[in-house]
Amino acid sequence: MLTTRNMKLYLPFERNANDFSGNGNNGTVSGASLVDGKFGKCYSFDGVDDRIVLDGVLPCGAGSTIALWMTFDEMTSGIHYILGATGSGIRYDATDNTLLYYQYQ
Repeated sequence: MLTTRNMKLYLPFERNANDFSGNGNNGTVSGASLVDGKFGKCYSFDGVDDRIVLDGVLPCGAGSTIALWMTFDEMTSGIHYILGATGSGIRYDATDNTLLYYQYQ
């Protein structure tokens, strides 16, 4: 059973990019399309300029866990930004297959 207790951000993507944790870290979708996913809905990105930007900073820090499910139809080498907010986000580096959290001070 999934509970939002102690969650800082929960984006189920059922109808939009609203934060269901109750913390108001809603996302703004730009270009991505809501489609049927493996479980419920998900967003499809064109790999060029589609994105979801969160209101404020991505709420992560020491002791945080980030879980997401993603698949690619095609992946070019280099860095791909997955989720971003003002000064922080998650990026995927296809060159060495790593998922990184970044934050600018």
